[in-house]
Amino acid sequence: VGVVVGSGEFGQLGPKDSKILSVRITNTGDEALTGPASVDDNNFSIIYQSPSCSSILPGKRCDLKVSFSAAGKAFQSYSANLNLDSAFLA
Repeated sequence: VGVVVGSGEFGQLGPKDSKILSVRITNTGDEALTGPASVDDNNFSIIYQSPSCSSILPGKRCDLKVSFSAAGKAFQSYSANLNLDSAFLA
């Protein structure tokens, strides 16, 4: 299975700020990947997945939007990994 994922950073947010980041997943392998996508840290939320995220055929892609809100959180770095099917995407 081959997967290419762009990474992104939300940057520094104020104590009441929130932000949405767009992520594109491309299947560079020769087998379909099945979704839905998930994140491994509950500080982040996937708020949109294109319909193609339920099954990404070889050579195809899907788009998602991930949100993060700094409200009520300690000032520190937060990170999450994106998971899809049995493949791990960093």
